[in-house]
Amino acid sequence: MIAFPLPIIGTKVLVRKLNTEDLKPLYELEIDKDVKRYVGGPVTKSQDEWIEGMRTLCSCPCSSLPLIVALRTNDEFVGRASLSPRDAERQCVEIQVLIAKKHWGQHLGREVAELLVGVAFDHLKAFSIFAIVSPDNNASRTLFGNLGFINVGTNQSDRWDNGHLIFRRELAR
Repeated sequence: MIAFPLPIIGTKVLVRKLNTEDLKPLYELEIDKDVKRYVGGPVTKSQDEWIEGMRTLCSCPCSSLPLIVALRTNDEFVGRASLSPRDAERQCVEIQVLIAKKHWGQHLGREVAELLVGVAFDHLKAFSIFAIVSPDNNASRTLFGNLGFINVGTNQSDRWDNGHLIFRRELAR
């Protein structure tokens, strides 16, 4: 688990801890086929089962929960994000941003990615940041390219992200 101060406040959004009021909109995000077509498979549990499991995780201080993206003005749920270590020394981290369809086209994903890049380099002192992107997700490929990430290859694994593109951004030295 990576620790850093929350919330992270941007111009339009903030990134904060998950709370129980987020569980229903988070579930809706996780079952949206348009949103999930680029990332891991759909949720297979019923809404009640999934929410109860997440509610249990919310009460555990040691669990690694998704971060919530919300509008800065009214705390409306926008999506989820994560910043995860890729190595034991935490010099390399992976970011993920998932925005609800209602908010597509508003450049909120870009702002979240920029905020997480700042945290990774400035607070966590990471040397490199990775993002795994579906080759079909043109918006994310463009986003990460515009943020200085370089496509460094294709993920070869037995996981859901086999064949996804690997983008990396190094700390400027």
